[in-house]
Amino acid sequence: MIIFGVTNDGERLSVADAKPPGHKTYCAAEKQFENFKSQELTTTEMDSYQYQDLPTDEQGDIYIRLVQFYPTEKETGIPPPCSITEVPLSKCPKYEAVSYFWGSPLDQGQIICDGKTITVPVNLYGFLSRMRLKAANRKFWIDSVCINQSNEKEKSSQVAEMRNIYANASRTLVWLGAEADQSTLALQFAARCSETLSDLNPSSAKRRSLWYRTRTYSEFSIFSNSWFAFFKLLDRAWFLRAWIVQEVALSTNTKILCGPTIISWSELYRALYYIINYQIWIFEFYGSPQIEVLMALQSSQFEISQGRKRIYWQVLSRHRKALASNARDNVFAFYGLSSHESFKEHSIAPNYSESVRSVYMNVAISTLRMATNLDFLSIARLEKKSGDDLNLPSWVPDWSHSDNYCQSFLLFEAVEGDMSIKFPYSATKDSKCSPIIHEALGQLEVSGYVVDRLARVSSHWELQDTTGYQSLRKQAMVLQRNQAYVHEWEATIDLRSDPNSKYPTGETLEEASWQTFVAGQAADNKDAIRPLYYKFRQRQRYLLWIHKRGLDNHIWIWMLVVILGHILRFVGIPNPEMGFRTLTSQMINRRIAKTEKGYIGLIPRLAEEDDYVVLLKGGKFQIVLRLKGEGVWEFIGDSYMHGMTRGEFWDEGKCSTFRLI
Repeated sequence: MIIFGVTNDGERLSVADAKPPGHKTYCAAEKQFENFKSQELTTTEMDSYQYQDLPTDEQGDIYIRLVQFYPTEKETGIPPPCSITEVPLSKCPKYEAVSYFWGSPLDQGQIICDGKTITVPVNLYGFLSRMRLKAANRKFWIDSVCINQSNEKEKSSQVAEMRNIYANASRTLVWLGAEADQSTLALQFAARCSETLSDLNPSSAKRRSLWYRTRTYSEFSIFSNSWFAFFKLLDRAWFLRAWIVQEVALSTNTKILCGPTIISWSELYRALYYIINYQIWIFEFYGSPQIEVLMALQSSQFEISQGRKRIYWQVLSRHRKALASNARDNVFAFYGLSSHESFKEHSIAPNYSESVRSVYMNVAISTLRMATNLDFLSIARLEKKSGDDLNLPSWVPDWSHSDNYCQSFLLFEAVEGDMSIKFPYSATKDSKCSPIIHEALGQLEVSGYVVDRLARVSSHWELQDTTGYQSLRKQAMVLQRNQAYVHEWEATIDLRSDPNSKYPTGETLEEASWQTFVAGQAADNKDAIRPLYYKFRQRQRYLLWIHKRGLDNHIWIWMLVVILGHILRFVGIPNPEMGFRTLTSQMINRRIAKTEKGYIGLIPRLAEEDDYVVLLKGGKFQIVLRLKGEGVWEFIGDSYMHGMTRGEFWDEGKCSTFRLI
C-alpha cells in the first residue's frame, strides 16, 4: 500500500505536513536554532566538527555514533541542527539506519552538529531537509555522519561491524531522492503489481470489479506510462550502489522513500517477482541492469534469513554489477553477508590502508592457495585491461569492472542450496588441483593440455539500450537487432545450411546447437526443454521469411511484427519464444564459436579466432587461453563446449605445466 508518511499511531499524513511529537523538544530546538541565527553565523564561518576517537571496551564491545536531530517548528528549507552521541553497539537505544546514494564528492552540503559543521553528500542533505519535521526524538545511524571519514582505521573497523549495525536498527530508510520522472506513478505501479501477485493466490485473492481489472490490464499494456515510470525509477543511482546489498539484506524492516511517497521493500520485491514471472515479455522491450542487482540482493537477503553460508568470492561474483566509488568496496561492501565466515577463513577483512591492487590480489591468492578445484577461474574476465592501471594478472578478477557482465556457468548468482539446480559439468572428471602461485612474478601455475582451437567466432550478444519510453519504432529496432544476432549465430555454426548434419557426439547439429544455447543445462532434462526450443524454432522460421526476402533493413516490417505480437498477446497468445529465451541468459556477453574439430560452444567475449581450448586439472569447464610465449599463457575465460563437459576428452597422463600471466 502506498502511504504518504505515518505517525507513530499509524495516521496517514503528507511528509511535508506531519506535526512533530514532543512539543517541548521542538521549542528547545527552535531556541537553539535561533541562537545560531542571532549570532549571524553561516556554516562557512563555523568551525568544522572534530571527531574524537571512539571509546574501546574491555569486553570487546564496539562503540558507534548515533545522531539526533532537533527540528524547529518553522520550515527553513535546511536540515535541522543535531548532536552526536557515542554508545556501545550492544546497548544502543532504538535507532534507524539511513541508506542513500552518496553521489559526487563535489556535490555536498553542510549540517550543523553540536554548533559546528559536518560536510555531507548532497543527497543526504536533501533527505534531512525533507524529513526535518518528522525527525524529533529519533536517533539515526548515518554512515557519512557517524563514521569519521578521514580516519582509515576507524572506517575499517566500523565497516567490519556494519552487518550488526544494520541488523540492530529498528528499520532502514532508503532515500531515492526527490520526486521526478513520474516516480509516484512508479511506486503506485509497484504496489499494483504486488496486489496482482496476491490475487494469483486463491487464499489471498480479493474480488475485483470489472473496472479494476480493466484498469490493471491497461496499466500492463506496452504503451502504458507505468512501465516507463517504473524502469525509470530503477535507473536511479541508488539501485546500483554496492553498499545497498548489505544495508537492505541485513535489515528486518526497510522502507523506500522517494519524494513524499513511501513503499515497503517487500512490495517492491513482490512487484519485481510478479513482472519476472508473469510479465516476462516486457524485457524484450524494456530492461534495466538494476533488475539483476535487485534479484541478487534478494538472494543474499534470503540466505541470511535462512542462516545459509556462502563462499565469499561467489557472493562477490553474484553482486558484481553493483558499483562503488571506492574500488576496495567492491570487496568490502559484501563482508557482512552470508559470506562473512568465509571472509574470515581466508583472512580478508576491511582495510582501507591497503591498495586496491593488493585487495584484489589477496582475494585471488588466498582463494587459489586453499583450492582443490578451479571453480574460481569461472569468474568472468570482463575487460582485457584492469581498471585504473592496476596491472593485474589475467587470472585475477578486477572487481571494479561491471560492464559487459555475463552470468557464470556455475550459477554463483543462485541461492545456496537450491536443489532445483544440477550441474552436468565435469570436464576433467573428479580430478583435483594444487595451483602454484608465483607471487613475485604474478603467475599462476596449473596443469593441463590443449584439446582444440577456435576456428570461427561470432560477435558477442550485447544487451541493447531499452531505456526511456518504448515507442513502436524502438520496439521494432530491438526485435530487428535480436534477429540479426540469431542469423549470425546460425551462420557461425552452419546451423541454417545443414541442421541435420552429424555432430561429433553423434547427435544432429541442431540438437547440439540448442543445448549449447542453454549452456548444457538440458543435459539431464532434454525432454522438458526440447519442446520450448521447438516453439522458438517455429517462430524463427516465420521470421526467416523477412531475411530471405531481403527485408531485414526495412523497419516497417519489424513494426508490423511487433503489432501482431501485441494483438496475439491481447487475445491470450504469448510470444512462443519467451519460454526458451529465459534459459539462454548465459549467452549474454558471450560469443558462439566453432572449433577446428567441429565442436561448437559458448566462449568469453574476449576470445578470438586461433585461441586455444584447454583442459586444466581440477576444472569443470574448458578454459580458453592465448599463447603469449614459450609456456606462458594469457587467461581469457572458461567456456562451454558441447561434447567436452563430461570428461569425454580427459586424460590426466597428457598434462603438462601452464603458466598464466
